[in-house]
Amino acid sequence: MTLDLDTLLVVSPLIIVTCCVLYLTSSARRHGVAEVDRCWSLTFVSLLMASVAYLLSGLDSVGVFANAAGNAAFVFALGALWSGVRAFDGRSTRLWLAGVSALVAGLAALLPGQDAGLWAGSWAYFAGLIGWTLLASLAIWTGGLRRYPAMGALATVSLLYSVFTVVRAIVAYTAGFDSVLFVGALGSEIATIVGMLVAVVGSFAMITVRAPEAYSERESEIRFDPYLGLRTPAALALRAEAIISRTGEDGLSSSVLLIRVRDLDEISSAFGARFARLAFERCADEVVAAIPGDVLAGTLSQAEKTIAVVLPGADALRTAQVTRMVEDSLRGLTMSAQDVELPIVAEVVQVSGHHSWSELVTRARARFAAPSWQGPL
Repeated sequence: MTLDLDTLLVVSPLIIVTCCVLYLTSSARRHGVAEVDRCWSLTFVSLLMASVAYLLSGLDSVGVFANAAGNAAFVFALGALWSGVRAFDGRSTRLWLAGVSALVAGLAALLPGQDAGLWAGSWAYFAGLIGWTLLASLAIWTGGLRRYPAMGALATVSLLYSVFTVVRAIVAYTAGFDSVLFVGALGSEIATIVGMLVAVVGSFAMITVRAPEAYSERESEIRFDPYLGLRTPAALALRAEAIISRTGEDGLSSSVLLIRVRDLDEISSAFGARFARLAFERCADEVVAAIPGDVLAGTLSQAEKTIAVVLPGADALRTAQVTRMVEDSLRGLTMSAQDVELPIVAEVVQVSGHHSWSELVTRARARFAAPSWQGPL
């Protein structure tokens, strides 16, 4: 069977459009746009631009320019994939690196001129594809995404695509781009099919990872408590565990603050469950207003009624600053109960170290019960 490149170049954008729409639709269901969504949306948009550019590369008038644009967009798409994986783990995206590599790939194909052919600057193109797919695979296997089977499949497919590209490059530079081996077994037709496979697996994996948050407004999957403005216990644990693990691998310690209302059960017995809930919500409001926007905060469990503030990678100065902000915001709280101003006494403990999320929480809870603990604010 002979593969028709023109047909594949028409089909490819259609498949990419489908994948792009599916992911963007899933992303649109979430409130706000996370950094990982920005990166992975750029991946699909760039893949679509590359597909359209390669379709236009057959036109004599714009062939060289379209091919250069396609190379740049394709390289950028894979770089954005890697950036999204880093964003998921709470690390800086370094998306600018994808931009630089795309610029190099585009200029390498464009500068030699129209007489150089469509394979001009292929060294930069091949290097970009190989480098980004290897980095993406490594980032998935060593980060928080490795627990998702679909992302494991994407990492495997990315690695295979990298190997495929290495073989293409070796054959191209040893036997030639016009050789029977390259054209027949590793040419643009096969590369287009393999690229579409990567796009389909990638879209499935990304949607599988991000889709649960698209339905976070359902009570069982909500990320933020609408009354407290804090992350729910499951959402906090998932995010804190991933970020603290990553910062620990970078050699940084983390800190956790636990805040609770003193004698909340007694308050509930004396003034009712509703008043106790309002007291806890008042405390949560003050914490949310006091902490910086880049700090994680949530509740440990529905029954425990304890607020946790997470400072991954924070040094002693940063931890002390945030602790002081929280303590100052909770000092002197009162609420009216049966025509009496009742003081709401908040208790705050703080622990730091090179520990996991669960270990930090366990140590902080232990400090509430420690004999040496000095008591509430």
